[in-house]
Amino acid sequence: MENINPDYKLKLDRVDAIFKGTAFVVNTRGRVDDKLQHTLKNIPQILRDNIYVVTIPEEVDSLTELLDSLNISVLGVLGVSHNFLGQVRQDILDEFKCNVVFIDDMFTFHAREHSDTGIETTYMLKQISEKNFTAEKRESIMIEMFEWVVEKLNLSCFGIVGISNRPSNNNIKFDEVYNDRIGGFYGVNYDLYKSLKNSPKFDDIVTKQDMYMILNFLTNGIPCVKSSKYAFNRSGGSNSKGGCSIYRNVQLMEHDAIELKNMFPNFVNLKDKPTTSFKNVGDIKSFKDVMVQWKKAYNGLPIEDLCGYHQSEAITKENTPNPYI
Repeated sequence: MENINPDYKLKLDRVDAIFKGTAFVVNTRGRVDDKLQHTLKNIPQILRDNIYVVTIPEEVDSLTELLDSLNISVLGVLGVSHNFLGQVRQDILDEFKCNVVFIDDMFTFHAREHSDTGIETTYMLKQISEKNFTAEKRESIMIEMFEWVVEKLNLSCFGIVGISNRPSNNNIKFDEVYNDRIGGFYGVNYDLYKSLKNSPKFDDIVTKQDMYMILNFLTNGIPCVKSSKYAFNRSGGSNSKGGCSIYRNVQLMEHDAIELKNMFPNFVNLKDKPTTSFKNVGDIKSFKDVMVQWKKAYNGLPIEDLCGYHQSEAITKENTPNPYI
């Protein structure tokens, strides 16, 4: 360690700071397949070494073997018995008793960054891949993304801190969006979670547990934030093999939509949604889903007063020329 490169030592120190007091967990189930583990493949090893992977106990050995065959090392593969995802989230939060970042298992990652490979695109948000960035730059962007999540969690201001979903990351004016839909990749501030009235739990509802928990934070006057500088994209769609698709169907989705509406009647409305993304639905053409008025649900102080800082303008081609061209 005495002869370690100073720049590499600085990088290691940054990574250590990310995982000090914050646990990162990738949830997976029914996807012991090298073609389905996109998230772990797309996270640099320097970060993966500090991440837990959680699945059902029956898949721990086979998943460990798969990751070994792919030369993917992680902090640990944990087996947690569960019937649905909300139970895993709650068990992890109760067990770790610290800030926890949950990440789904089928993601590619994207960033509003200029390409350093000499290739520029019409759309500012680019996939963090070898096409757009060098290996060094890809690792740097991913470290910065993880740092951003932890930094916002450590402010003890935001209840949930997330990364944006790529399909919703259009026409963005600011790097951060407050009190909005968050899912797939987000962290929970444990102390603020424990302060919530009525002690809500992720397993209070089978589906829509992310929406349910966000609404609990907002109606308790605790804001949430997501980054639009960084984004994830779900490979294969929300009803791909394994994961929540094991138990999720249109009847359950409609049941939970109505339940969420009953829990938060002033902020949740119902709408009809086509069943086109589901299989084996017979003659069912649509089901009840939700529309949520996120910003209306927030009843706390202005973010600038509560958290003490302002949004920064999103990076665009117009306001930030590419230094690599």
